[in-house]
Amino acid sequence: MKGFKRTALSLALGLLVSRVGAQEIQWRSATASAPAASQASASASGVRPVSMNQPQPLDEAGSTSLVFCAKNEETARPLPIGSPSVEPHVLSVGGQPSVIAQPLQPEIVPMMPTPMPSNGTIVNSPPGTIVSPMPGTIVTPMMPGTVIRTMPGTVINSMPPGTIVESSPGTMGTPMPEMMMSGPVSGTIMGSNGVVMYGGHGGYIMGDECGCNICQPMGEVCGDVCDTCETSSVFGECSPRYRFWISGEYLTWALKGYSVTPLVTSSPGISDPAFIAGSAGRLGQSATTVLFDNVDTDLHSGTRVNLGFWLPQFDKFGLEADWYFLGKRDQHFSASSDGSTGSNILGRPFFNVLDNVEDVEFVAIPGLLAGSINIATSTRMWGIDAHIRQKLFCREDWYLDLIYGYSLFDLEDTLTIGEDLAILPSVTNGFGGETIAVRESFATRNVFNGGQVGIAGEYRFGQRWFINGNVKVAVGAMHESSNLSGATTTTLPGGASQTLPGGLLVQSSNAGKQSQNDFAVIPSAGLKVGYDINDHFRVWVGYDFMWASTVLRPAGTIDRTVNPTLIPAFMGPQVVTGPQRPAVVFKTTDFWAQGVNVGVEYHF
Repeated sequence: MKGFKRTALSLALGLLVSRVGAQEIQWRSATASAPAASQASASASGVRPVSMNQPQPLDEAGSTSLVFCAKNEETARPLPIGSPSVEPHVLSVGGQPSVIAQPLQPEIVPMMPTPMPSNGTIVNSPPGTIVSPMPGTIVTPMMPGTVIRTMPGTVINSMPPGTIVESSPGTMGTPMPEMMMSGPVSGTIMGSNGVVMYGGHGGYIMGDECGCNICQPMGEVCGDVCDTCETSSVFGECSPRYRFWISGEYLTWALKGYSVTPLVTSSPGISDPAFIAGSAGRLGQSATTVLFDNVDTDLHSGTRVNLGFWLPQFDKFGLEADWYFLGKRDQHFSASSDGSTGSNILGRPFFNVLDNVEDVEFVAIPGLLAGSINIATSTRMWGIDAHIRQKLFCREDWYLDLIYGYSLFDLEDTLTIGEDLAILPSVTNGFGGETIAVRESFATRNVFNGGQVGIAGEYRFGQRWFINGNVKVAVGAMHESSNLSGATTTTLPGGASQTLPGGLLVQSSNAGKQSQNDFAVIPSAGLKVGYDINDHFRVWVGYDFMWASTVLRPAGTIDRTVNPTLIPAFMGPQVVTGPQRPAVVFKTTDFWAQGVNVGVEYHF
């Protein structure tokens, strides 16, 4: 009978102790009470324990919310306490970033918090133990469910899944994956796959498995740059990326020039009529020199603006746009002769379709005609790229993104020819003193619209250096158009004048607007080397190259075969006989642009 009473009394006391004994678990609330022995250490971390016998709802005012982001990126929702079988989740505890955690089934352990160990103590405790080590304490692996509150200088060795670490600045350790950190303080240094890491480049926090925004400003360590944590890739953990960025660049690019049919020639100032009528200024003659037949490659200054951001709810995807512009750059050529004895003969060569021979329109002839010719060319280029940016692969020090979207390319060229002729007053055939002004213009425009796909990546090295590059290919339609115009104005000595349509290479047979569409491919590449000045600004110097498979330049619109009867004569229109030449022509060529850039970016 006495044995039975002793057994019953023991059971009753054990049950009472198990129901009343102080207990701290993984899930804590700011409103819960805790045993006195643990109250001091709890207040230091801003976290107070909840007894298993008095659970409080997660959404209660003043409580600590536990939110997770599932691997399938479903909408965030509270994680039920004590879920016995769930996948590892990313936890955000009390507004502070957490790491991968495997929720444990709450368990009542009748154990009071252990006394605070002294410096140098090695702690090995069973499940349910609450450890609050002093600085310098070495904490070795414990059983799942152990709660560890650290002080600065604490060293934490590998812990099993389920261990909770409430850390202070200066804590160092290498916890195991799925280890949970409850409210870590800035300055904690952890290191393992799937675990929060403080103290990375720029104060970043590394790692999470669902791409959620689990980072919050963490004072002097993180600052404002920690806006998002990145998805783990097949290559390992990813460093964070900025939510928004805008950059501006100064461009100095060379644009491909083009060859054009010889437009101006010269010959020695021989006054022999046979020489003038038979060979002077004509192509293929030994005495003829070509003065202009090429538009040189030239440097153009411009600018480029880039703007982008990651989508808030789908941060594996972002939107980005580039706008670039290279200003118009003019080139000029001029030649003149006063028509004095011995001065050079100037002419504009063409092929005479009526006589089937090389011919020339004279600009200056010694003793007969004084004149000048001016040629001006200009080129302007601009474009827009708008695309989706998708995170593809990454690690802590590099990333690779896929980009796909829309590309617009616009190239404009003009070539103008101006002649100013004056028949010398000494000429006695009735035309002495008459002046002639000829103006011709050849304008082209190429507008590309198409889809674009490519890759873009970055590699970081040193403390703040980076190499950034991209390769893209756009495929689509190139709309090529031309606009040719010409006019000749004749002014008599008395002041009367008349203007007739047409010049030399522009006549009624080819004047006006024309267009066509061609299939085109435009690959491009860029490379930058730069430096992160701080958490919000970076600068760089880079190189860009692009190539277009087909464009129409002014040279491709010129037909040098001419019917002389279409040329406005000194005395007025002529009677037209023979074929309508020059004709409308479209001779396309390829195009490239390349050059250096210097830029600055702001991001957050």
